[in-house]
Parts: sequence; structure tokens; C-alpha cells
Amino acid sequence: MLKIENKNIKNLALTRAKFSLSNHLLSYFGGLEEESSKNNPILKIKLEEEFSKQEIIGFNLLYAIIKANDSILHPSFNKPKSHKQWLNLDSNILFRETTYNVNGVNITIESTKFLDENQAIIYHQYSFFTDKEINLDFYHGIEDNSLNKDLKITKISSGNHEKLVSAKYQEKLKIKHMMIYKKNFRHKNHNKKNQSIEHYKINAVPNRKYNIIHYVGILFKNEKLFRKELKKRRNKGFKALLNSHKKKWSEIFSESQINIISNQKVNNLVNYSIYQMLTNIPNKFGMIDGNYNRDSWLKDIFVSKFYLNTSLKYARKILKRRIDDLVIAKSVAKKLKFKGALYLDELEEFNQGFRQLYLNGLIAYSLDQYYESTHDISILSDGGLLMLMEICNFYVDYAKLNSKKTRYDILNVSNIDNTIQNIDNHSLTNYLIKNSFKLLNKYTKLYKKHDRLKFEELINHNKLKNIFSKVKTVNKKLYFRGYNNNYIYQLYQGFYNDMNSSYFEMVNDKINITNDLLLLFILFPQEFADFIIEKNKTYYQDKFVDSNYNKLLSSLVTYRVIDEDNLTNFLDSVSINKPSLYINNQGINLGISGTIYYYIVYHLAKLRIDNHVLTIDSLLPKDIRRIEFNLKHFNKQADIKIKRNSARLEWVNK
Repeated sequence: MLKIENKNIKNLALTRAKFSLSNHLLSYFGGLEEESSKNNPILKIKLEEEFSKQEIIGFNLLYAIIKANDSILHPSFNKPKSHKQWLNLDSNILFRETTYNVNGVNITIESTKFLDENQAIIYHQYSFFTDKEINLDFYHGIEDNSLNKDLKITKISSGNHEKLVSAKYQEKLKIKHMMIYKKNFRHKNHNKKNQSIEHYKINAVPNRKYNIIHYVGILFKNEKLFRKELKKRRNKGFKALLNSHKKKWSEIFSESQINIISNQKVNNLVNYSIYQMLTNIPNKFGMIDGNYNRDSWLKDIFVSKFYLNTSLKYARKILKRRIDDLVIAKSVAKKLKFKGALYLDELEEFNQGFRQLYLNGLIAYSLDQYYESTHDISILSDGGLLMLMEICNFYVDYAKLNSKKTRYDILNVSNIDNTIQNIDNHSLTNYLIKNSFKLLNKYTKLYKKHDRLKFEELINHNKLKNIFSKVKTVNKKLYFRGYNNNYIYQLYQGFYNDMNSSYFEMVNDKINITNDLLLLFILFPQEFADFIIEKNKTYYQDKFVDSNYNKLLSSLVTYRVIDEDNLTNFLDSVSINKPSLYINNQGINLGISGTIYYYIVYHLAKLRIDNHVLTIDSLLPKDIRRIEFNLKHFNKQADIKIKRNSARLEWVNK
């Protein structure tokens, strides 16, 4: 059994993030039932694209709390005698077991939670029992407090073992939180029917288990039909639903699972990252985080790699979302008085001087990765080629010819995480621009050969006839400085001069500048000789503060030498047991899930796909004896086994 366990109850925010449950409609942050949603994001609802936010905070559907002799059973007021919470990765079920002690009486709370595979429904079994007789006040229901001030309650109603909280989001979207439940005790509810929380006074009998099962969910319309669905599930029973869920999830998870032999810590981490990517699958509008949205470049590069190896359908959805956002990207470029399309996480950041131009190039890179893994030429006619043209159209308009007319510069940009601004000819950005130009040439030829008439219609309709000559002109003179006599590439133009100044040393020490030059070697390993990658990695090792981002990128760089410290540095930067790049009090960084998968499959197993040929090798450190996983490549499945001195690949027709 694969499980992530927590016996530490000190950081409840980190616990909520770590034990989140998600599907394409809901995210439930797995804290304790007694936590209030007034100050904590417990439930997130994923919305359709016409709303400004992709997900909003809802009310806590699973609120439950106990008072014993006026003592509230909550870690903030009463430290538990024991606590254990665990997430079974191979069944996608969250468990909890906590014992409080009040006046010498042990009160144990147990719960089991899981989400429906297809609907915005959560199943929840909550139980409590005591070892001695004691008076308890038990409260449960839908907590009608939320961090979300745009969510206003319009009505609360009750039926037989039923609660409904109706609300409006931004005064235009009706959202209903519905609960249907079943309990094994007959005590009277002391609260009014128009209250969303019920209150039971229970004289607890020793060792009797009091049990309540919640079938809860979110609906936007057709209340009658949704109620019928919940009642149907209640009639089927919690145990039957649980067993069905286990079976379905096991089939999904086993297809992507990675087995790390002799290192349980790494095994749990990589499968936890796979779990996160599987439960935060793209919906019809593309990739939506079940947790919080940051570092979209990580998702474009690394999460996409996971889906390319496991589910081409979802890989296409992620890319299609970028294509569908072309209208927005064009409007952003227009606002900034440039032609073409500019993809940004935040327009406001660009206006403040954080000019990150690399995202365009990463999207072009993702398009190429997708096509090379699928040969799905329909992605080009479905907006992919037009997107690539508009990306390049922006780049040629942004490029500036120098005064001597000898080269084109890309001026006044930022590095990948805004730790350096106002730099010129940033190596990663310029390389991605050159790569985008190369890809435009590649896919223009391919699509013209496929359907010349549609290609002509495309460029005429979008007035892009001149884009190809412009790209050719700029590409020919675009500044990209090669390596120096010691085979070292500079981070940006003038970097060596900055390195020699005391100002840079001071800034680097305080800001933790990220060495994103390393991303070049991660994205394009086949274009740089191993010895050059090794020399650059070694040179820059002590030039930057050993921040988590630098540890992460350094760990992902692959060359022929096995670095025994590499695994330790990597695990430290992506820990799930303390605040890290991967997890903090705000939530999980889904992009880091992708980097963990990449580290195992592309770094330790050295997976490469060149000209449609898949190759593997072994870079296993001494702490890992064997890695086993499978992946999909076109219409075949590859079963892969990596040992320290061997790498084996077998093709299986499925």
C-alpha cells in the first residue's frame, strides 16, 4: 500500500495542502473536520471559463466538531493525545484518526473521505467513540462561513436528513451546496431547520461508535435531479461506493505508477506527484490547478511531459487551452503596442517592469513536444500553427536592430522568476525565440505539404503573409552569444561584468537569483555536449545562493556523471514534510509534481525521444537499486526497468 502519512498536527495549513483531494470539478483541502472555513480555504469549486477566476472558495461541506464538558475538541484549544492522518495513493482515499482526552476520558474521532470520479460529489464517513461515559455536543453540517466575500448566501433550507445552502457568486452565478446524510443514532437536532449546522446532545455510551455518512456536492442548476443522484448514492451505501471507487482508481493509478525499489521515501514522493497530476487532470477548458496557481512555466514544461507519456488526450487539452487563449494573448500584445501574441501570467507584472518573454517560447516548445509524441497534425489546423505564427510575430516586433545594424537585440527583460529585471539578451529567452523561429519553419513546411490551400487561407485571413520574411531577417541576426574559451555561456549580456561588481554579490545574497541558464540544458539536452553541460553546471554552482530553485534546476540537468549528492539536493528542494517549492501553507505547486516525475524518468532513467526513437539509460545513485515504470509512445506501451548497471525496454501492444 502506497500512503502519505502525517502524525504532526502543528501546521494545519500545511496539512490541508498536503492532503487535498481533487477531481476536475472540486478540490477538498484535507484538514480536520473541526476546522472552520471562515479563515481557511477548505473547498474550491472549479468554474467554467466565462468567469474571471478559474476556481473559487466555497463553503465547508464536511464541517463536524465535538464539545465534551464544554471543552472544544480542536487542536487550537485541546491538544490531541494522538493523531494520525494518511492518504492512500493507490485507492485515492483520505483517512483520519484522532484521540482527545477530556477529564480522563478518551474520545476518538475517525473519518474516511473520497471524491466521486465524475461529479462534484464528496463521500464522507465520520465516527466517534469514547472509552467512558461522557456528555457530548456534536455539531455537523454545511458551514455557512467562507473566506470568499463574493459568495453570498441567499437561502438555507432543510429536509429529512438533508441540508441545502443556496448562494450567489459575483451576483450572477447561482451555486448550491447540498448535503444528504445517514446516521446510526436518533438523538434530536437542537438547532432550527433554517440553520445549516445541526446540534445533537449525546450522553456517550462507552465503546459505542456513533456514525454519520455525508453525501455532499455542488450544483449550479437542476436541484431535483441532483438530489435524486445523491439519494441514489445513499441507497447504494458508503461501503459499496468505496469499493467501486477503489477499483476504478486502482486501474487509473497503476497505468502511471512508478516503482522505486529500495528507497521508500523517493517511491512515496514520486507517486504522490503522480497522484497530484492525475487528480488535477485537465477539464474541457484545459489545466486547472486543484490547488493554487503559480509558476505556469513548470506546468508547460514538466506536467505536459507526464501527460505525453501517460495520456495524450490530456496532453492535447493542456495545449489546446493555450491555443484557445490566443485571443487573450493577442489583446495583451496590442495593449502593450506590439504585434502578434504575448502569453503572460500577469499583465500588471509586465507593466511594472517584470518583462518575461519566455512563456511564448515554452508554449512553442510544448507544441513541438506534443507533435513529436503524437504526429497529430490536426493540432496545427486546430489553431496550433496560427498560435505559433502570432508568437513569432510578437518576437520579431519586439526585437530591436542595434545602431550599427549588425544584430537584433531582445532588451529590457526579466529572468524566469523575476529575480533579475531590466537585462538585455537573456540567454534562455533568446534561445527560446530562435527555437520558435525554427519551429515556425518546420511546421509551416509540414502544414503546407499537408494542405496547401488551407495554409494559404490561414495566412491571408490573418494577414500574416510577411511573417516568414520578417522571421528570416530577425533570426539571421538575433543576438545569442556562444560559449567563451572555457565553454561557459553567460546568463545574459553583460553578466560577467555584473559578476565582478560588489552590487551583484549583495543582490544575489539577498534575493537568491535563479540560474535559469540551466533550463537550456534541461529543455535541449541533445543540443549541448555533455562536457559543456558539466562545465557550466560546475562553474555556476558556487556563483549563486543555494536556493531551492537553483537546487531544483541543478538536479534536473542530466549528463553522463552520476552525482551522489544530486538526489539529496533534489529531495530537499521538493519536500512535502516542510514548507518547500512543492508545498507551503497556500497549497501544492502542481508544476513541481511534474519536475519530480521528470527527475525520475528523464534524469535518472535518461529517457530521450529523438526523431521518434525512444532511448533510455541508467544514472541511478547508490540509494536507489531499481526503477520500474511504463509509458505510452504512439500506439505502443513501453515497459521500462532501470538498474544501476543496466536499462531494459520492452514493447507491449495494448
